[in-house]
Amino acid sequence: MRTQIDDIQDPTGGLDLRLNWIGKMDQGINAIREGEVSLKGVSLRHRKIPVPLFQIEGKVRFSPQQMRWDGLKAKIGDSSLTLSGTSPRSQTGSGERQLSLHLTSTHLDLDTFFPQREKITPTSFDKIRLWLSLWAIQGKIHVEKGRYRNFDFKDLKFEMKTMDGKLIIHPFQLKVNGGDLWGEAWLQPADQGIRFELKPRLSNMEATHFLRTLLSKGDEEKIMITGRVYIDQVQLRGEGENFQKVKESLQGGLKLELENGVIEKGNILAKIFSILNVSQLFKGRVPDLKTKGLPYQRISANIQVKEGVASTEDLLVDSDAMRITIIGKVDLGKNLIDTKIGVHPLGTVDTILSNIPIAGYILTGKEKAFLSYVYEVKGDLDDPKIEAIPFKAVGEGLVGILKRLLETPLRPFHKNNSSK
Repeated sequence: MRTQIDDIQDPTGGLDLRLNWIGKMDQGINAIREGEVSLKGVSLRHRKIPVPLFQIEGKVRFSPQQMRWDGLKAKIGDSSLTLSGTSPRSQTGSGERQLSLHLTSTHLDLDTFFPQREKITPTSFDKIRLWLSLWAIQGKIHVEKGRYRNFDFKDLKFEMKTMDGKLIIHPFQLKVNGGDLWGEAWLQPADQGIRFELKPRLSNMEATHFLRTLLSKGDEEKIMITGRVYIDQVQLRGEGENFQKVKESLQGGLKLELENGVIEKGNILAKIFSILNVSQLFKGRVPDLKTKGLPYQRISANIQVKEGVASTEDLLVDSDAMRITIIGKVDLGKNLIDTKIGVHPLGTVDTILSNIPIAGYILTGKEKAFLSYVYEVKGDLDDPKIEAIPFKAVGEGLVGILKRLLETPLRPFHKNNSSK
């Protein structure tokens, strides 16, 4: 028996066995003909599991046809899990192993299972690819409360099923920071790594926590925007052997909206505001924009992604002090930006011209004129080069896009959660 439990360390607790073995011992669990294993307060460490297992309770039953778990309970760190399910003893004709499961948890800390590590090399998807290749799964997951990085969530529910070589996840939903996330996805093994498609929807989620988790930022790292996030019409596809390759392969698009927040003092914004000296222009109307950021009512954009490059022609920031338009692209794989940012103060032209010494140019709309300043932002996304663009270099095409953005009334999302 010792050769079968070499991976188990420091076991404690009670174990009742009633097993009928037929075959060679080196066949391991496959040599069990039938029987039952009853676990009573078992704790142990397993070399293939990064954290100890505590207080394992429940029964595992064997028959010639299947292995079955009935209400198997365990604690992993601060998390509690209850697992029921079955696995046939014979493989399918394609060599896949089948697994049917129902997992519930009153509290699940995903950081225990996926600890944050130094980003020396991109995380490989080799193990996920192998797992998807070997197993055909049908299951349901329900977590009452949980946490991942700085993301405290509740009422996580999803179902999954393997069909035609794809693991399909549908429906998926959870609640977090007063908002809702729901949608569907699929993933499958590829020649190199995995292939996937995501169709998530997001409503009324707090922006700072969402972006911190999405960008894998630590508690000490600054997130430059607050507000509530809405994301719709998402369809993203990708393929790769690690996160870096996946970012370089991304295809698809989405519609983004944020409302009632602040774009805090940041690298690009601070440099532009410094050039414009807007703290003098808007003195008494809004906080010092160079040091405290820009309060906004709404940010909206349609974003297209092709081969890892995200682009937009209609990003618009609407605030009491000004409107900001952004047209351009960001290379997600190479972390490069190439955009034109237009700053359009919402004051009378005479007042603005008398307060800002740098000459802008006037975009004439149907009801009023916008005095606009355009900047080119190019280079490394973390520290780009920013230059004011002379009027002659802007071009009629860009001027036309800016006029259309400034004259188009903003239409908020229809903020119903389709998962309800």
